Amino acid sequence: MQQVKTAQRHDIDYQCDIRHQIFMAMECLGGDKPLESIGVKDICNEAHISRQTFYRYFPNKHAIAEWHMNNLFMAGTYQIGRIFPWYEGHLITISGIARTLDFCNLYLVDDSLAEFGERAHGQNIRETLLAYRGIEVDQKLNLQIDGFVRAQTFAIQSWVKGDADLTPAELAETIVTMVPSPLFDLLNDPAFL
Repeated sequence: MQQVKTAQRHDIDYQCDIRHQIFMAMECLGGDKPLESIGVKDICNEAHISRQTFYRYFPNKHAIAEWHMNNLFMAGTYQIGRIFPWYEGHLITISGIARTLDFCNLYLVDDSLAEFGERAHGQNIRETLLAYRGIEVDQKLNLQIDGFVRAQTFAIQSWVKGDADLTPAELAETIVTMVPSPLFDLLNDPAFL
């Protein structure tokens, strides 16, 4: 049984390594190029992988940016109310964005990625409220969640574009002030300390 778990863990680590290798290749190719001018073949050559391997991990090149964004949010923001309060969760995510700011500036300001992020983060907040707090989301709370994730997305996009000259800590503080008080109170104390 232990060998099976070890093999599964190794497979997960390998998959993450390949995805990260593909992301790094796309980041290297990015420079000042728009995503449309980078082909899957270019990414495969830079990552030293076959097209078959690429498509095993990503359905298209746009999915790389979604994967990266999801990882950034999973590390911090998606853990709010679970293991982090609002400020720490945002600071972790924003610091991750800052480390890959060139990539984020090229790809994460795209409206379709913003919509993906808003949906994913809104769903994550709803899941956290239900699974970790036992709170069903009513219409009022639903509007607060939707309004907050839109404001958060706008703030992060503005910062990534360079429209807001703030440190990651200052941006995290600013975003936390946007959280409606009832929602803030429900999730600021982590479920697991």
